[in-house]
Amino acid sequence: MIAPLAIALAIPRDATVTFTGLPQFSEPVEVRGHSVELRVQGDRLVGSSLTEVRNPAHRPVRLAVTLPTWSQGRLGETSPTITLGATWRGQRLALAPATATSSTDTTGRVDANAAYRATFAMPPRSSGALRIEFAHPLGIAGRDRKLRVVAYRLAGGSRIGQLNVSMRYTEPDVFRLPEVSPRAHWQIGPKGAFWRQTNLTPKGEDVVATFYSGRIDD
Repeated sequence: MIAPLAIALAIPRDATVTFTGLPQFSEPVEVRGHSVELRVQGDRLVGSSLTEVRNPAHRPVRLAVTLPTWSQGRLGETSPTITLGATWRGQRLALAPATATSSTDTTGRVDANAAYRATFAMPPRSSGALRIEFAHPLGIAGRDRKLRVVAYRLAGGSRIGQLNVSMRYTEPDVFRLPEVSPRAHWQIGPKGAFWRQTNLTPKGEDVVATFYSGRIDD
């Protein structure tokens, strides 16, 4: 069965998937913009984001940034691993494990989260760009485990001046022109989808794409 991609705000409950989301900051900085690109490449998701940050204070701050990850899956089904990297003003950040939790419900579904942290200094009333790169296998769902799942979580609390979310794909990876839900504010084409919001205060929403691969061997 081959079906079009759909974009929604709920991860399928039976999915086995790992994902990341907005970076989180220890100080009340201004997040002027956040742009993330999610690229479907075969059976993997390769992503990158750029966050424009400003320190509005008249004093220097030592800023801790946390990169969160989440995963869920069936008990006994291997959860995909994720690789993360980050730079601040072009300098590579040393990411250290910060937290990790895991729980299993009565149906055998496992939910876990882990976070990685780095720190850097910001002079008074200065700005900079945080770049993050990440990659992991596509999630799977459905009775036949053929449904592919991509997710990105909008959590963190800081108001974002402009949020841009884009997906890139090719016909072998996503067979037909996407159908999108919710339809508002999305631009859809044969090679990608794009969503923009301004002055958004994230509340933990998930941007989710599900689709069947157009590759015959999938």
